[in-house]
Amino acid sequence: MITDNEGQVLSSRHMEVHRRQPTLPPPSENQAYLGPILQLTIETTWINGKVSVIERPLTYTKRVQSTTDIAIVRATVDDVPAVLRLLDDAVKWLVSHDRTGQWGTSPFSENPKRAERLTEFATTGSGLWLAVKVADLPTVNGEAPVIIGALAVGDKMPYAPSVSEPELYVRLLVTDRRWAGNGIGTRLLEHARDLANEAGISLLRVDCYAGDDGKLIQYYESQGFGRSERLNLEGGWPCQVLAQRLDEVKGE
Repeated sequence: MITDNEGQVLSSRHMEVHRRQPTLPPPSENQAYLGPILQLTIETTWINGKVSVIERPLTYTKRVQSTTDIAIVRATVDDVPAVLRLLDDAVKWLVSHDRTGQWGTSPFSENPKRAERLTEFATTGSGLWLAVKVADLPTVNGEAPVIIGALAVGDKMPYAPSVSEPELYVRLLVTDRRWAGNGIGTRLLEHARDLANEAGISLLRVDCYAGDDGKLIQYYESQGFGRSERLNLEGGWPCQVLAQRLDEVKGE
């Protein structure tokens, strides 16, 4: 029902509605269009029985989770297929962004050695850890929680230079790109620091792909790591080793 300025109902035969589609800026990175749903906004007062109506696509603001919305749980062998799916999805994302130099183009799940390595992570050393949505704990109807990231820590990679003190090495860090921007990687690295601190270890190291635009290196630097050795691995794969002293983080 539409009324005039005096509250009188106007029937469709007594009014003429002018629709105009405004030029709208694109949504922000935290917004998304809901599609064809329209919000009709009366912009002007009634003049000669006519009203101007704007058709404005509705948007909603995506909820950006804080790291407190993420729980870190220890993985078991049963979680290995889910982690492989995370890695497969990461490969798809990299391929879609023309970043095939990092992990190639083949799904991780096609290589049995990948599953064996993840199983080893889950059963030995400091273990394989999962980031899951808090809303999924406890599980509902026996369904598995939604895994949005994975971390493996332990001894250094065989190709990494040795150090003269105890250390904890980040051997795997992967997150679900659909949840990018929610601090998943940050939360997992915080857990790695916690594990090191609990073990009385003051050195945390990681390595990453050093090719393309170097964004991975920049990411770890933003997390408090500093560059150390630059390596060229088998097949010419560029690798950057980074380190973080946890005693400096604690101010000791």
